[in-house]
Amino acid sequence: MKFNCKHTVVAKCLKLGAEMMPKHFAGMIFVHLFLAVLPVFGIQISRRIYQLAEKSVLSDYQVLTLLLPVLLYGAYLFLMKSYTIYYERVIVQFGGLLEFEKKTKLILHEKCGKIAMRYYEMPSFYNRLWEAKVASINVYRVVECVITLSGAVLSIVLLSGYASIIHSSFFLLIVLAAIPALFGNVSEAILKSRRRTQLAALAKEEKDRKECTTDIRYTKERIVYESSDFLIQKWKTSSRKLREKEYEVEM
Repeated sequence: MKFNCKHTVVAKCLKLGAEMMPKHFAGMIFVHLFLAVLPVFGIQISRRIYQLAEKSVLSDYQVLTLLLPVLLYGAYLFLMKSYTIYYERVIVQFGGLLEFEKKTKLILHEKCGKIAMRYYEMPSFYNRLWEAKVASINVYRVVECVITLSGAVLSIVLLSGYASIIHSSFFLLIVLAAIPALFGNVSEAILKSRRRTQLAALAKEEKDRKECTTDIRYTKERIVYESSDFLIQKWKTSSRKLREKEYEVEM
């Protein structure tokens, strides 16, 4: 039942992502398909470079023939680093993720306008509303993880198939070498999602305690119950925890 629940959540995230930003996620699929094929190209070029280098040392083979393979290998390295530096940092982090969050919050605002006013008097309603506000980042990350893992699996299959052509035992070696990286990507995605959820909960707690301490609407309660010092200490504790969690996430 737990597996089915997770499977349903992933399916809903994929459906929402496809509806919200189809071109963006289609481009993400294309990028990861390209990245799955690119390492095979890099291996082939590097093999060619070593073969030509060996020939140039053992004979009068022209060293200039190495120029084209070296340039192609440089282009391969440039594309690999461009994915990490430009695509992940700029297009995804500062582009797609923020755009997806904006669109989901606009939908949430529209949905809240259709909810009866009596539900706004329930404290649980605001907790669920806060969860919905921060869920957009997790939805985007789920779709991104599914696409990334699919591309990683395809890359492993292609690399293993190519390596098995050189020697049959290489197939097993590449699979064994890829397992730690695959588990590392999965655990990193889970950890990021968990930390962001904790960060959102701490931000909500800090905001609520700040309102209780400084908002004029609660002045009467603070005077009657003489709770100002207590509330200030609670606010300071929440602020400290929030700063520590923000530092941890950024690190």
